[in-house]
Amino acid sequence: MKLAATALTTILYVLATHKDVQRKARDEILRVLGDILTPTIDQQRELKYLNMVIKENLRLYPPKSCILPKTPIAINIYGIHHSPKYWKDPEEFIPGRFENENDEKREQYTWLTFGSGTRTCLGNNFSLIQQRVMLCALLRKYEVSLPADSIHQDKLHLDHFNSTLTRIQSLHLIFKRRTE
Repeated sequence: MKLAATALTTILYVLATHKDVQRKARDEILRVLGDILTPTIDQQRELKYLNMVIKENLRLYPPKSCILPKTPIAINIYGIHHSPKYWKDPEEFIPGRFENENDEKREQYTWLTFGSGTRTCLGNNFSLIQQRVMLCALLRKYEVSLPADSIHQDKLHLDHFNSTLTRIQSLHLIFKRRTE
């Protein structure tokens, strides 16, 4: 649950600091869902832009910074996800990296949020569904922003190596009910 909470927190930060991404994701949600509150699995597949936003968020801010338990090696996920060797402008939030054509061109094992192969997290699909459902509910009704005095105005301040979990330092967000 901590991983899902961290992922949702970081994506809300990203949406608060990238108003164009927030608007585009909201427009897609409203177009695909109409008056339906909870997306079906088929509707979730149609949320292509929202899925790209979620994947890019998980690349930029992986809830686990390394793979360690029950393995003789540690893999620095954060380092791979932020490496200019594998990602153009790795510190920038660019959802388009995960369009289908770009997804297929990417080198194997460069997006490891849920591990890979036999070490893939069993909860990966549940986590993605949970994020899509929560974001659909929130973006339909609220605009998300940062307070003017936030310590996160320029970047999200993280503690990456707390065990293997990412911890966010004192993040406050403003949820303003939409009037449209």
